[in-house]
This record gives sequence, C-alpha cells and structure tokens, in this order.
Amino acid sequence: MAWNEKGEFPIDISFFAGISVVFVTAASNIINDFFDLEIDRINRPKRGIPAGKISSNEAIYYYIFFVAISILFSLFLNWQAQVIVVFANIILFFYSLKLKGLPVLGNFIVAFFTGFVFIFSAILVGNWQNGIIPFVFAFQINFIREMIKDYQDILGDEANNLRTLPILIGEKNTKILVAILSFILISTTTLPYFFDYLTINYFVIVFATTNLFVAKSTVILFEKDVNFKKISFYLKLGMLFGLLAIIEGKY
Repeated sequence: MAWNEKGEFPIDISFFAGISVVFVTAASNIINDFFDLEIDRINRPKRGIPAGKISSNEAIYYYIFFVAISILFSLFLNWQAQVIVVFANIILFFYSLKLKGLPVLGNFIVAFFTGFVFIFSAILVGNWQNGIIPFVFAFQINFIREMIKDYQDILGDEANNLRTLPILIGEKNTKILVAILSFILISTTTLPYFFDYLTINYFVIVFATTNLFVAKSTVILFEKDVNFKKISFYLKLGMLFGLLAIIEGKY
C-alpha cells in the first residue's frame, strides 16, 4: 500500500491499478502454465491444462484477453503506470518462455515483480519512496518462496532440461541457501525500526509473527519428509503479517 503526502490513497486510482495488477498476474499465470505443460504433467498433473480442464488454445485466448484488459485499465492511470504494465507483461511472457529455467534469474524476476507492486502503487500517487520498504520485504520473502518451489519441482524441471539452481547445486546446498536467505530476511526486518523509518509497533509485530513463520518454514525444509504445503502456508502468513506490520508501524 502506498499513500500520497496527505496520507491518502485515491479510490479511483486504487481501483484501476488493482484491476490492472490482477489481470497482469492472471495473464502471467496462464502463459506460465501454457509453456509448463510438460513440466506440470509431472509436478502438478491436477492443474487446468495437464488435467484437460482447459485446452492450450483456450489458455492462449484467455492470456491475450487478460493482457488486453490489464493494459486497458492502465490507460486510466499516469503514463509511468502504463509503461510499467506493458513492460511487466512483456518480461513475464519471456520469463515463462525462456527465463524461468535459468538459475537465479527466473527466481529474481518473479520476486522482483511481486515486490514491485508496492513501488507501482507508490508511483501512482507521486511518492515512490513509500514503496521501498514493502518492496524489499516482499522481494526477499518471495525469492525464498521461489527457491523452495524450484526445490520442490526438481523432478519435473530436470526431466524437461531446465537448469534451476536446486538442480545445479543439489538438494542439500539448496536447503542451506534457503536457511541463509531466511536469516538475512529476518535480520533485514530490524532495519526499518533501528533506522527510525517505522515505529516500535512494526518491530513487535514483525518479530512476533513474520520472523517466527519464516523460521518455522525453514525448520520444516530440513525435516526428513518435507511438507511443502506447510512451508508455503507459513511463508504466506509471514508475507501477510509483515505487510500489516509495515502499515501499523507508519509514523
């Protein structure tokens, strides 16, 4: 969430921006499933396309429609937002087409655009600086999520000749890397308070919720039988409470 200098977030802007972001996200998910058909036959056979609930041609039609809607709604926003929406659609298409299988870069792109939603909303009200802290937080936690998803998808990715980082460095090293990234994230959450950007309310909430959820998800990753659903659940909770902490911690 981002506010202008008066602490307001205009309703009309939030509506058009929200619709545009939703359709960019939906379009990227569809085109990703389209290109991941063979991978999902192994990793996620119950998803729409591999399960036969929707054909590949239908998926393309939906993709084109959703991209068009995202651009259409961006026309009600400023020119910077319009450029961002078009750029995001292009990059996310090439991510699904080619970049996803590249080590680290694919993870970076997804995490970047997830976090950039907050910069995007801040740009709309002419106060992009307000989006930096939630951007950094969302980027870090989603980079960890993407790394774990690659670890979970090793079987299907390897069968389709993708070169994700977990395939290159192995399962053990991936777990260690995730633990390091989680430690960095937890450490980073202290900075907005100690540098006096956010209040003690933020500090208390983020440590009592987000950091515990992140730590718990890391512990689960090292268990003998890894429960990826639990990890995903805890990281989503961590994301939610982290953003709530940022909002509550504003001066």
